[in-house]
Amino acid sequence: MKRLLSLLLLGCLALPGLAQTLLLYQDNPAENTEEVTYDASGEVSQYRKVNTPSLTVSLPEAGKADGSAVVIFPGGALVSLSWDTEFRQIASWLNERGVAAIGVKYRLRSGFPTMPRREPSAGPAQQSDKFLMMQGQIYDFTELRSANTSPSEPDPSDKSTDNAAADALRAMELVKAHADEWGIDPSRIGWMGFSAGGGVALAALMKARPEEMPAFLCSVYGPSLVDITVPENAPKLYVAVHADHPNVAAGCMALFMEWKKAGADAEIHVYDAVTGGFFGGMGQHAVQNPTPEGYWLHTFYSWMAANGFARP
Repeated sequence: MKRLLSLLLLGCLALPGLAQTLLLYQDNPAENTEEVTYDASGEVSQYRKVNTPSLTVSLPEAGKADGSAVVIFPGGALVSLSWDTEFRQIASWLNERGVAAIGVKYRLRSGFPTMPRREPSAGPAQQSDKFLMMQGQIYDFTELRSANTSPSEPDPSDKSTDNAAADALRAMELVKAHADEWGIDPSRIGWMGFSAGGGVALAALMKARPEEMPAFLCSVYGPSLVDITVPENAPKLYVAVHADHPNVAAGCMALFMEWKKAGADAEIHVYDAVTGGFFGGMGQHAVQNPTPEGYWLHTFYSWMAANGFARP
């Protein structure tokens, strides 16, 4: 009876419009260190100290589904995940347009690490110092080595980026394994990363085998945290960033340039005078604000459709 009840519950969770959660691994730690923050409505707004990674599947109604999917990596400096603004609200918006959304709750650090300053690179000392203090502006993108915005040299003992990248690739494996069940076309699965989530997606891309590659990659103020070597048959790249976001703007510009130097397809939107709503993922700002950055998600969806990833 217990097994039958579990199967019935799983079947209900798999229905369009309801979220299904799957653990990424079967051998998770015995002790779950996860900390969860809820909003006033009782929905999850943030995760911290994640050590039991999972994915949450949000499917569109059957009549709206077009077979496309976006695997979403929320941001939070690798110490938290902004689950409300950078997954749930995005998923709801995409579902309304027939796009499946899969949120990845990847492993996080337990706190901020101590980050030694990187030695200045060649070039004007003033600009190098600005970059090292994570204050580099968009015109400092030439200071970055292989589009890597990490503020310190790699610490061999810090596996947080590697762990999160492994979780991203495992999530992709599961999405493709369940593609038929969820009504997803495996050739139209893309990734979207916010802030540190963009860095996680890029780190995963650097390690991805051909069968793990997404069809497209959307980085929303998410520069790379590792050296970038654009792979053969690289996914199409879409970037959105605020021009005055310290260091991040330079990193996103450098990322775009690496794609173009490799002859790969890339598009970048650099917004000026951006308010806080843009950096909160979507929120009401993206729906109601008449300024261009308020509609970044609409622009991204148009880009998806123009490239054959979405079918309005």
